[in-house]
Amino acid sequence: MRKARLVLALGLSLTALPLAASRTDDSASAAVMPGRVEAVTATDLAARQARGEVLLVDVRSAEEFAAGHIPGAVNLPLESVTRASLPQASGHEIVLYCRSGKRSNIAATRLAEAGMPVVRQLDGGIQGWEAAGLPTSKQ
Repeated sequence: MRKARLVLALGLSLTALPLAASRTDDSASAAVMPGRVEAVTATDLAARQARGEVLLVDVRSAEEFAAGHIPGAVNLPLESVTRASLPQASGHEIVLYCRSGKRSNIAATRLAEAGMPVVRQLDGGIQGWEAAGLPTSKQ
């Protein structure tokens, strides 16, 4: 009863409280808090990459990756992207990209919904990278 009065005194409704906060048992796993997706420009990404701060993950198919990718990127096709499948990036920020940004946005959203706090993707994909005059490499 005290808790209800305190909530009402603060002007909050009981339905505004997170459901996980009202749990008293440890039998259920904690609720996953969704993260957010942020875009990174090609020039910002190039600068971060030059400083060794990022791990690039290309979510296109293996064939697209072989035809041309951002140097230093690893290939993890969209259908394989999960939080557990991401390469270990100790001390590095992971940035996703694809051809135009559509698939990397899908992957980033999936990872954010899985609880990654911030997921970054390359704005405009590899097309934006090339439009900025930045290099690609082929396998």
